[in-house]
Amino acid sequence: MLRDLSLLVISLGLAFAQSDDPSKLLAEAKADLSKQFQPTTDSAMAKLEQANALWAKQNSKTPEYADSLVYMTLLMHHQRGFLSDSDATPLDEWKNRAAANVEKALEICHETPNIDPGLYAQALELKADLLGRGSAGSTFWDEAAEQRKKHIADLGNPAPSLLEQAHKMSEATTPPILKVKLTPDYSQYARLRLIKGNTLFSLVIDKNGNPQNIHLVKSLGYGLDEEAVEVVKHWHFTPATKDGEPVAVRVNIDLAFHLR
Repeated sequence: MLRDLSLLVISLGLAFAQSDDPSKLLAEAKADLSKQFQPTTDSAMAKLEQANALWAKQNSKTPEYADSLVYMTLLMHHQRGFLSDSDATPLDEWKNRAAANVEKALEICHETPNIDPGLYAQALELKADLLGRGSAGSTFWDEAAEQRKKHIADLGNPAPSLLEQAHKMSEATTPPILKVKLTPDYSQYARLRLIKGNTLFSLVIDKNGNPQNIHLVKSLGYGLDEEAVEVVKHWHFTPATKDGEPVAVRVNIDLAFHLR
């Protein structure tokens, strides 16, 4: 009797683990990876593999399939540990395994009208890293940066008329002073790829101390630029002044991302 119950539990567990809904599997994989202290990477990889196999069988062109391929490629890199150019064997193995995923993700992006620019940029960044950002992959990296710049221009409180009216910092009597500063989150893409560094924005701080017209100057990629702009646009400043009156000024803001 006990043996029969054990077999029933195992079979129910296997049935639960299997799903014919790739979208659900992708969502579950992302949930596994978002666990703060103990992300279950093996479980996430199994779900991504299953989801991708289902989408491939359907000859799907859905953006979710592209996103799943991107996540799988990043997770493959993460599971191989902290790779560097000196780790030739595991790095080359990752590149060989990842190449087909990235090509398929880019194919879907190219064939999908109004594709999410963040997803498209992510696939381009992976292509650049597979080929080498400083060599054959440089054109892909540059294209990804342009995609992110366009995306952030839409996200960053656009107010074109204000840009023309804003003063240079050198023209202000007193500079703006930051009063409310939020800290950006790490994107899951960047955490899996172990990305760190700086992203640079130009923007206008209006006469009420609010950031406007946020534009990306230097891209860090892997979703970190978007994470940064989402918090910067909610920062608040004591406005700059000129001759005792508050004025709008143009400034640059540099944000650093460090893995903890």
